[in-house]
Amino acid sequence: DVQFMRAIVSNSSGKSQIWAQQGEVDLEASLTPRAGLAPVEEKAVTLGLLVKKSLPSPQAFLLLLSLNGHEHAALQGVQKSLKKRLARFLLFEVSPLWSKAGQTLHDSLSLLWKIRYECFASLDKPVPVSGDFWDKTAVDNGPSRFYIFCGHAKDSDLIKVLRFISQDGTLFETDL
Repeated sequence: DVQFMRAIVSNSSGKSQIWAQQGEVDLEASLTPRAGLAPVEEKAVTLGLLVKKSLPSPQAFLLLLSLNGHEHAALQGVQKSLKKRLARFLLFEVSPLWSKAGQTLHDSLSLLWKIRYECFASLDKPVPVSGDFWDKTAVDNGPSRFYIFCGHAKDSDLIKVLRFISQDGTLFETDL
């Protein structure tokens, strides 16, 4: 079940400015100024609060983040929920907008690694990018936009999901 709501997902709750179309859910909304739009004040919530208050079941199967370069702030706001394993898997976009927002992929991967989420860049095949497996050259030489898929290290279905999303149906050789 997919729900759209007009709110800012951030690392803290409160009010903030967003550049978005007036009065409707704007899937292109951004914390970064957008040409032709005036900033509007909106409520800001943490992703952890959304997970805790909005889900009918105690655990989300997948959290998909595409926040125009502000994914790291959302990850900071969902740490407690992830520590409690209220989300099995994460999928978030990496793009040139990260640097415009002052974010780095390394910071996000370090945050997730500390709470035992293993991450993989969705390139030709899943490429491990967590902890000692961080293959910076594969990511740096890859496309400018791609997704990172993460799952908790103790999730028994992590390998199955990785096999499913791998284009050729095989998994790279490594011990997870």
